[in-house]
Amino acid sequence: MRSTLFSLLIVGAIFAEEDSYRLEIEKDRKETQEFLRSEKSPLHVIGRFTVAEGDSRVGSDPAAEIQLPSRAPGRLGTIHRHGADLSFEPAPGASVSLNGKPASGPFPLRAVPPPDPTDRVTAGDFGFAIRPLATTSS
Repeated sequence: MRSTLFSLLIVGAIFAEEDSYRLEIEKDRKETQEFLRSEKSPLHVIGRFTVAEGDSRVGSDPAAEIQLPSRAPGRLGTIHRHGADLSFEPAPGASVSLNGKPASGPFPLRAVPPPDPTDRVTAGDFGFAIRPLATTSS
């Protein structure tokens, strides 16, 4: 009888550990989801914009065609689009990187459909990438 009681206690302890572990995982998942949806997330999307033919200014200036939040530089630079050809020209004094490396002067941007990697321009805690719009054939 004593060995049966001892076995039941062990089983009870195992279930308690599993419940504790399950609760810990659920808590971690909830916190991760909250972080990914917050403004602190590196995945936080602040906008999606269509890049028009010609020049599109990028920055927090209200006159910018692609407007960033107020904490961004007033004028980050200009995206130049001529058909499928894209380039970015940083504004004077703007510090930008292309794919993690410092960049200056006008430079071409590669915009390709997923899953291929596209060029990423970053400045401080802001970054952008351009993807071609999906087209439907008739």
